[in-house]
Amino acid sequence: MYTMDISSSYMGSFNYDVSVNIYSDSVDLDHVISFIQNIEEVEDSVAVLTARGRISINQDVMSDYTRQNFDSIIESFKIENDQYILDAIIVTLDDKAFKDYTKQLNTNVNENEVIYVSEHNIRADVMHIFNMLDFSTDSLIKMHGYHDDRDYVELVVVGEVKKSPSGIQTPGVQPIFVTNEATYYTTLANSNMHANRYIYINSREPDIVEEKIREEFIEHHNTNMHIHNAAYFERTDRQMILLISIFVYGFITLITLIGITNIFNTISTNVELRRREFAMLRSVGLTKKGFTRILTYESVFYGFVALLFGLPASVGVSYLLFKAFGYIGSFSFTMPLKAVLICIFGVFALIFSTMIYSSRKLKKDNIVDAIRDENI
Repeated sequence: MYTMDISSSYMGSFNYDVSVNIYSDSVDLDHVISFIQNIEEVEDSVAVLTARGRISINQDVMSDYTRQNFDSIIESFKIENDQYILDAIIVTLDDKAFKDYTKQLNTNVNENEVIYVSEHNIRADVMHIFNMLDFSTDSLIKMHGYHDDRDYVELVVVGEVKKSPSGIQTPGVQPIFVTNEATYYTTLANSNMHANRYIYINSREPDIVEEKIREEFIEHHNTNMHIHNAAYFERTDRQMILLISIFVYGFITLITLIGITNIFNTISTNVELRRREFAMLRSVGLTKKGFTRILTYESVFYGFVALLFGLPASVGVSYLLFKAFGYIGSFSFTMPLKAVLICIFGVFALIFSTMIYSSRKLKKDNIVDAIRDENI
């Protein structure tokens, strides 16, 4: 579990298949969007405007986790009038995408209001996934460009959402805010912040979509845009994760088979060596029902004793694995309850099935021959 989580976090993942970055303001964005939406292989697309600037926030907005783990980053933020000045990104979604994105909130987002993407992802000494800023309800932030701090717009943070919108990567040090088109065109567009235009596409055939867009706009019309096929890179990452999965689950399977073989050999040999003992008990009146009851009690005893020693040891080893992976990623210790329950069921099932298998021959034994057998 730790291996797969860390691998996925470090390799990253895209929440879109193909992205189109339009550099020039002279490009007819509506025409590009219409063409993309009419491509047969396109399942969904969203147009996004990203404006970069700087925000002013009160120092108490910085979260405790950030203060405890990122002193050097906090020191790099400029301080003016007891406020931190840090780079930020405001993402503007089209009306349909914004409505879908804000369904998880219990409040409406109006003009000059934004949503804060709270889950940050920073690779420092380890992988940190955390909330960098703690905004209270209706917190006020000042957003301004890079050239003139006096020319700013005031925005209200009305909610928090963990995940970024489609196409937007998980924020690192730069916080990300999401807003609607009304806020952008009435407030942000009049500021000195330049917005980049992106279109993020989900498709069942991303390679074909990329080829059609490239042929239409770059080869024929020499449009100033960049196309990124994220699905291609994600396929490469998935192949690497698959190799890791084969190694991890192959190792687990090998250890499990060794354990099963040891248990089977130990119990079946133990029962075979007690052949004369069981024959003598049967000679003095032990019934088949009583014989089955003895083996049942012994199976329960074996299982409980094994788990009495095995479970605390396994929890200890799990914690040591957590500490070892703690040098790579930042996450809390997770007790593998599902695996423990499977293990408990597997131990008793294996012991009982082995006992049943080993006792079949003993039930058919001739009592006299078993007692006189010199090989026992």
